[in-house]
This record gives sequence, C-alpha cells and structure tokens, in this order.
Amino acid sequence: MVAAEESTANPPRVRSRALTAFLLVVAVAVGISLWQSHPMPDLDGGLRLLADGDLDGVERDRMLRRVLQQAAGESSVRARWAGVVAAVALGDEQALATTRARLGDGAMPLPVPGPAERHDLDLGDALVRAALFAWIAEASGDPATAKARWSSVGDQALLSRRPFAHALAMAELRRLK
Repeated sequence: MVAAEESTANPPRVRSRALTAFLLVVAVAVGISLWQSHPMPDLDGGLRLLADGDLDGVERDRMLRRVLQQAAGESSVRARWAGVVAAVALGDEQALATTRARLGDGAMPLPVPGPAERHDLDLGDALVRAALFAWIAEASGDPATAKARWSSVGDQALLSRRPFAHALAMAELRRLK
C-alpha cells in the first residue's frame, strides 16, 4: 500500500521528445505570426504596406503613425510628403501642421514630389490621393484641377465620416477662391 501512495504522490513525467518537438513548433508558429502581424519596415516599406491595402483598423493606424515618425527623421521631399499624407490619413491636425512646416511656410507645401517620387504616397486611400494631387495641381499652376480635387476630398470626407479631412478640404477651397 505504501508503493501505491508513492506512485500517486509523484506521478511520472509525461515529457517526451515528441511533446518537446510539438511545443517548439507551436512556439515558432506563434512567433512568426506575431512578427508578421507587427511588421517594423523602413519608410518605403511602410508606404508600400499601406498602399497595397492589406492593413485595416488598428494595424493601419499603427503603420500610419510609424510612417509619420520615420518621415520626421528624414529630409527628402518624398519623406516629408509621406509625413503630410500620413497626418491627413490619421486626421491629426497637429501632425499635419508640423509636417507642413517642414515643407516651407507658404500657403501650400512646397516643393512637391516629382513623378518618380509619388508612388505609394497615396497610402492606398482615395481621399489621401485626391488631397495629394490637389496640392500637386496647385503647385503645377492648375487651380481649377486643385479646386475639383479639394471638392472631391470634401465629398469623400463627408461620406467616410472624416471631419478633419473635410475641414482641411473646405479651408483649402476657401484659400483657392
């Protein structure tokens, strides 16, 4: 009877090579999943991820904030504009003021990115694309197209319930009149 009591007090271990291998595979799978769901790309990689449209909700906001942060540390025209469009996409008035200041103190941000630098700057967002090309049209000396684009931004902002973008569009339209 003493032997029976000892066997229930100290049950044999169930750890085997198969269990260890299984747990290792599970840990690797969880690690890969976490790594893929929280990517940490450089500025161009972040712009690409946003532009391809696969990020939604919290993931998209996190990547927009990352792009905004990375753009602040770079001096190229493309990087500065990446900050501007990320601030518009986030609806962050303070960030837009800060990033626009890096593009000069004029009524509109200058210089605008060249055609080769514009890829992925729309962030996969039609509203952001319209705002970007409204600024570019104005810089190109085409105020009629700029007004049409800002009007489109205002309409899209109302439909998608983005009050900051609507206010920005209305302010730009007033400035262009």
